Amino acid sequence: MRWLVGLLLMALATGVSAQDGAEMPTVSMFRGDVERTGRFISPPLRSEPRRLWQFDLPQPSRTTTAVAHGLVFAGSEAGALVALDAATGTEVWSFQTGSTIVSTPFVDANGALYFGSADRSVYRLDARTGELVWSFPTGDEVFSSPVVQNGVVYIGSRDGVLYMLDSEKGVVIHSYRVGGEIWSSPALDAERVYVGSRNGRLVAVNRETGELVWRANLRGGIDATPALDLETGLLFVGDYDGDFHAIRMADGEIVWQTRFADAVYSSAAVGEDMVIVNDFLGTLVAYEKETGEELWSADIGRIAYSSPSISVDPVSGDETVYALSEQGGLMYAFDGTTGAELWRVQTGEAGDWRSSTPVIVSGVLYIGSNTDGVIAFG
Repeated sequence: MRWLVGLLLMALATGVSAQDGAEMPTVSMFRGDVERTGRFISPPLRSEPRRLWQFDLPQPSRTTTAVAHGLVFAGSEAGALVALDAATGTEVWSFQTGSTIVSTPFVDANGALYFGSADRSVYRLDARTGELVWSFPTGDEVFSSPVVQNGVVYIGSRDGVLYMLDSEKGVVIHSYRVGGEIWSSPALDAERVYVGSRNGRLVAVNRETGELVWRANLRGGIDATPALDLETGLLFVGDYDGDFHAIRMADGEIVWQTRFADAVYSSAAVGEDMVIVNDFLGTLVAYEKETGEELWSADIGRIAYSSPSISVDPVSGDETVYALSEQGGLMYAFDGTTGAELWRVQTGEAGDWRSSTPVIVSGVLYIGSNTDGVIAFG
């Protein structure tokens, strides 16, 4: 119950109604919160949804959408970030960068929007107009998604550096060279920022000083974003070797781990009692988060690069899990407690490589597709 109360307080702080989820949030980011839990407070979609609208893009969209201030934000391989009316899917504005956008925007309550591009830059825009405020050049492509707190933008680059930028000026406050390409997105607790790299390094860095707190060297590279559970003090992340780890946030020690048949590119979603993740072959597994005991599993089909998400009913606290794969272009919903399949729907053509993950806001689910642009289900 304390866990649910905390979620409801967070919902109020971000503009989502704790009673019925009817209001639009004013803050949005990759995986829903600064801890990157993949958890969204929203009325669930328990029966098969219908397409409310679809916005076609000239090239595939690999970004996870951000939803705030009544707008849906999504990037594409054409290098454009578009803002769409959340109710109708109508384009409001578009901002062109120099290359592919994979990074999911961070949008704050004041209407500042931050994201990265494969043109090697980090951008801040006005979320309401698309006007450029500043840009910052890194040493390589930026696929990582930013997180912003207390005036600092945290973001990684393929140059192997974790950047901490002044959110108003777009200049470096601190940086830490992790080594290896960073595709992972930073996660925050009160004192540290956590991120992984493709050489298997997982680091915790002091947010105030930019200095290393600890480093764990995993067997496989890391594309996944660390998911933090403040209640247990555990961090969850998978790697290319198929290992999925529960790691103590205080010191980087592995508490438990399990092994999949293939690489784990997806980022875990953290529920009240479970953590859930899938491997590249589409094996989706829910574990008891403190012990690693398997609770249930499902086959969503290969190839599964996308990450599962959880909606939490603001009234009952019941959890619904959403996941998708390339097999048949299907997206699934499962009961969070039992793992029973609730529905499956088409989100594009079979073989569509999807890195976009489901975002559930006010009873509407938003997803990016390689063939069908941006889609809203409800």
